[in-house]
Amino acid sequence: MSGKYILQFALLIIAAIYSCNKPTEYRKYLGEEEIKYPGAPQNVVIQPQYHQVTFRFNPSPDPRVAEYVVYWNNKADSMRFPATSSDPVSLVKLTVPNLPDYRINNFIIQSVYSNGTYSKAIYVNNVRSIGNSYLSGLKNRLITGVAAATKITNKMPMDSVYLAFKGIVDTVNVKTEIYWTDQAGNTRTSEIDNKNAKILLPGIRINTWVYYLSFYKPNRFTDEMYAPVHGKDSVRVVQAANGTVSLSL
Repeated sequence: MSGKYILQFALLIIAAIYSCNKPTEYRKYLGEEEIKYPGAPQNVVIQPQYHQVTFRFNPSPDPRVAEYVVYWNNKADSMRFPATSSDPVSLVKLTVPNLPDYRINNFIIQSVYSNGTYSKAIYVNNVRSIGNSYLSGLKNRLITGVAAATKITNKMPMDSVYLAFKGIVDTVNVKTEIYWTDQAGNTRTSEIDNKNAKILLPGIRINTWVYYLSFYKPNRFTDEMYAPVHGKDSVRVVQAANGTVSLSL
């Protein structure tokens, strides 16, 4: 057989093989249908909470998604949650409870069709659970000083003072509440956030105690706030004979 005929014969064989292995050949094994996969959760964020973690995300817009599954502990543990919305702008929250204190976990989240088809895996790694170890490390924001407020207008009560706090605090410190007594003997509550370093206590009763309690979030996505386990700290605003004010512990 000449080289020309050998080449033609080889091309015929290749064409025959290709015709039996078309890209859509697999469809005959699937009832002539393509495999469709659920859309995965989008924009997943973590909300660490006391001995649990909540995952917040936008759900798949596919109404056929029946549930979501969360795996952790190398897939030895898992939880399934029914799909409650297919609105992609809504927020879904899945909470995994009973997590050990201060352990780092790696999670996998997937959407699931009712026929058992899974979406691509969304990996959420290095998630540290919180518990008593976290709470025991929380401290109230430090008060650094006090100064008499200048009486600019008649609306400023006598004995008004500015209470100064340590500046540039961690962003997870949300606020500090201050509990103090005014000149009429009423208990008042004021609040300072982490962006400010001083707060006015208008008309405080001098020589009384000021109590304060700081609140924290494990991260900026968490809804819950946590305070130091030992509770409030306190200082006393005192006044010298020359009229200057200071703090006494």
